Amino acid sequence: MAVARLAVDAAPFDLHRTFAMQRFGLYDPTASLAPRRLRKAFSTPKGPCVVAIEHDARGVSFSASGDGARDVIDDLEGAFRVDDGGASFAPAHPVLAKLHRALAGLRLVRVPWRFDVAFSIVLQQRVTVREAWQEWRRIATRYGELVEGLRAFPSAERVAQMDSWRLEELGVDPKRARAAITLARDVARRGSFGWTDVARVRKHLRAVRGVGPWTTEMTLGYGWGDPDAVPLADLHLPHLVAHALAREPRGSDERMVELLEPYRGQRFRAIRLILATSR
Repeated sequence: MAVARLAVDAAPFDLHRTFAMQRFGLYDPTASLAPRRLRKAFSTPKGPCVVAIEHDARGVSFSASGDGARDVIDDLEGAFRVDDGGASFAPAHPVLAKLHRALAGLRLVRVPWRFDVAFSIVLQQRVTVREAWQEWRRIATRYGELVEGLRAFPSAERVAQMDSWRLEELGVDPKRARAAITLARDVARRGSFGWTDVARVRKHLRAVRGVGPWTTEMTLGYGWGDPDAVPLADLHLPHLVAHALAREPRGSDERMVELLEPYRGQRFRAIRLILATSR
């Protein structure tokens, strides 16, 4: 097992809030999440890995087991050293200011399991979150490798070799199945999810068939910790932003972008804060 420790610069740090969306449903076989501990199994280019992220008075500690453990810890250390802008975020809007104070421990962090994030977001295209979570669980259970009590979701390389009917028989409609496999084949061929440059990844993802603006921005926000990601074409998000920032019952992508403009550079943080009020 490879082990490393790193103190988070910005305090307080809320591990549960930071990684809440990294467990895909209450019954996600790939992850377990407690207020101060996340365990996540996933596939790396070197094989399956289990990482534990814990927070205590000494800071944040990482431990990982598996052939790619050292690379995973290096990835996490590099991610936590990136300034996500939270400490300097000072919104004038009273709602955002109140939320930012209340949720000061929220960090936007690049995670090592970026393919898992992207695949789960493809599954969420045009269906309810609950449906996507159920499909995720079925795929992980059927094709994931059991490791330390968790299931490592199949790697991009393994998904790339699948025919779409293998996903369809688990409930994924043909369009999303094709998009997921196309993404996996592209990632396996190019190794693009090893990139850390957000602008480069954004440009590349937008060129992948079946991956549109919404999937791209959600992947960058939750996978790469991009503080300025803005998912367009979301069914509910424009209304939530319009209500929170302008007390308007309905919104549009255009209105959402307008309302978020004062927070350019930290728009995904503003979105995460607003989403926290809807749960």
